[in-house]
Amino acid sequence: PCGPCGPGNPGFPLAPGYPFAPGSPFSPGFPAPVEPFGPVTPASPVGPRSPFGPTRPGIPLSPLSPFCPVTPIGPWGPLSPLEPFGPGGPKSIKKKKKNLFVLGFYWILMKKS
Repeated sequence: PCGPCGPGNPGFPLAPGYPFAPGSPFSPGFPAPVEPFGPVTPASPVGPRSPFGPTRPGIPLSPLSPFCPVTPIGPWGPLSPLEPFGPGGPKSIKKKKKNLFVLGFYWILMKKS
């Protein structure tokens, strides 16, 4: 179950008992030992940093995070339901290459017929 969203941050619900993430402009946040994934990056005033690298659009948190993942309309941008790490992650790059290969294969078949 997710806690309440921070003001001005729809779609990014926080863990129960912590109304704001560390570094939030609305609150000093909670002590660092409680946050296992490090401080907020300068570009992201709310929400903890992703354990998979710098916070960036579309990247959700680890399932082990005490925070809920970003919703499709969240401030981090849309997330593909098939890509747990969001657009731009290693899985989505592989998927794009595979899709291009399949499209190219069909295009060649269409040209031959």
